Amino acid sequence: MKVYVLLEEGSWDYEFTNNIEVYTKFEDALNKFNELVKTAKADMKEWTEEVVSEQEIEQGVAAYFSTYEDGDYTRLHDTITISEKEVK
Repeated sequence: MKVYVLLEEGSWDYEFTNNIEVYTKFEDALNKFNELVKTAKADMKEWTEEVVSEQEIEQGVAAYFSTYEDGDYTRLHDTITISEKEVK
């Protein structure tokens, strides 16, 4: 059986956060992924006016998004991924 693991790892003013969720359908994981990306972008704008870097990739059974404050990654960043895993 395949599952889709949604992982969010971030730092908001040096306060680290982690969130893991597991879905049986990629579409469900992708819907949540898109919600988290939207929230991360809005939160980043509230936290800093510095230049922010972003990268987003989606490939059918996996997705990746990362945003961070240029020059101070440890203070402000958020990375969200979906990966496909086989479970027995």
